[in-house]
Amino acid sequence: MKKVLSLDISSSTIGWSVIGISIDETIKLYDFGHIKPPSKAMAEKKSFGLSYRLSEISRLAKGLLEENTPDVVIVEDYAKKFSRGKSSANTIIILATVNEIVSLECFNLLGKEVVRLPVSRIRKILRDRYDSPIKDKDDVLNLMDKLFENFNTKLNRAGNIKKECYDEADALAVGLAFCIDELKGKELIICRK
Repeated sequence: MKKVLSLDISSSTIGWSVIGISIDETIKLYDFGHIKPPSKAMAEKKSFGLSYRLSEISRLAKGLLEENTPDVVIVEDYAKKFSRGKSSANTIIILATVNEIVSLECFNLLGKEVVRLPVSRIRKILRDRYDSPIKDKDDVLNLMDKLFENFNTKLNRAGNIKKECYDEADALAVGLAFCIDELKGKELIICRK
């Protein structure tokens, strides 16, 4: 059994999932969740800045890696170019820094580089495999909910899906796309429970 830890990384929420791939090409979702680094406002309350937030992200990532001891860590690759109107340069810089902090913890603890998959590749793999439109986070959430019986969404007080569920679904999609790519067209069985 190969244990895959997949991550959807941002500075506000890091979605994660742990998937196992067995020798018979069965994929099973073992666990999923999210970690919440301190916000900019929380850091400022303590008279700290980005360094404090990055230190906490490092600590949280280390805990996640130690708890799960994966064989491979997959992350959604961050933007390598600035897309006009999508994100500010500062947002991309912080995202890249957070991504590299998590990658460094992976290397320090496991002695392995993370595997990076671009969002466009993840969506193409899932779209091709499941003949399903994957245009946005709602499409990803709906597909993960359909494929994995033990992937549960939670509602907020207003009765809407919690924002963190989208990060968890994105992390699961990263892991599933990696598994599909690894199996190179072989028939894939998803263990639903």
